[in-house]
Amino acid sequence: MSPSDASSLSSDDWSVLSRRRLLGLLGGGSAALAGLGSFAPTWLPDPITDSLTTVFPGPETNHVWRPPISDGHVDEAVAALEVAVERAQDLHSRLDPDEIDDPDLRAFVTDAPSDRVVESVTDEQHNWERLVSATHRIKYVGEAIGYAKFALGEEDPDALFERGRELRQGWETIADSISAYRVSDAGRDLGYLSAIERQLSSAYFTAHWNEGHDSDEGSEPMSEYTHHDIAVAWGAHLQTEQRLRNARRYRAQYRVNLGDDTRSVRDRLHAALQDMLAEIEQYPIQSELVAQLREEFGDGEDTPYAVARW
Repeated sequence: MSPSDASSLSSDDWSVLSRRRLLGLLGGGSAALAGLGSFAPTWLPDPITDSLTTVFPGPETNHVWRPPISDGHVDEAVAALEVAVERAQDLHSRLDPDEIDDPDLRAFVTDAPSDRVVESVTDEQHNWERLVSATHRIKYVGEAIGYAKFALGEEDPDALFERGRELRQGWETIADSISAYRVSDAGRDLGYLSAIERQLSSAYFTAHWNEGHDSDEGSEPMSEYTHHDIAVAWGAHLQTEQRLRNARRYRAQYRVNLGDDTRSVRDRLHAALQDMLAEIEQYPIQSELVAQLREEFGDGEDTPYAVARW
């Protein structure tokens, strides 16, 4: 469904869509939806499957709208990845793995990321795939940087502490800038806002804001850490920087399209969220549903739970 399609949905349709989002909470929800036309509707409560097969009659009509990805956006992501690879290679060139006593650390610094990391991104066919690949791979290159820095005695937890704080501030700035949910064309603009929030959500859960300090509040740099701590922080921070760049790119598109005649839909979205949460309460939680499915269908590979999970 595209954003333009969304603006024409009735309140009943939005109720159906809320239930569709609910399936994601069950574990493997997208897999369950993809096969909705192929499996018995009794596997899920009738109100969900009956409504979904009406609005989404087959997999061929199910697609996810994405904001346009410009060549400049991709070039920026690839350039950031290339800089990270070069940095990792430079650090590794100063290392002699045979001089590292810790066998676990030695295993992580034996090989530096190769130029193939960048080439594999540029080999992708479409800009969206290139962007996703670059955003994914920079995390692992960052971890290679972190391991090498630890092995060289250049881990600098104070710098990680400051970077984590700066990233969080950047995240909050972007989130605050769209918090009014202003729209001129709800279907289009909410699509962009959703794209921005997906990047922010991913960044929030993977950024390791508190990496580099001892307390949850992030008030002091940490005094004890392992090579894994440093590597994870480096990887998470580089990936978060890229996710924030992605969010800013989408926000720029959103603002260009927005125009001057806008209205806030924040209150309506909040009310819709509360309605959805209230509807969710009438359904079993994941563990209850899994137990129910296993009791009724067993644990075989062709059971509803197995299909949805794997």
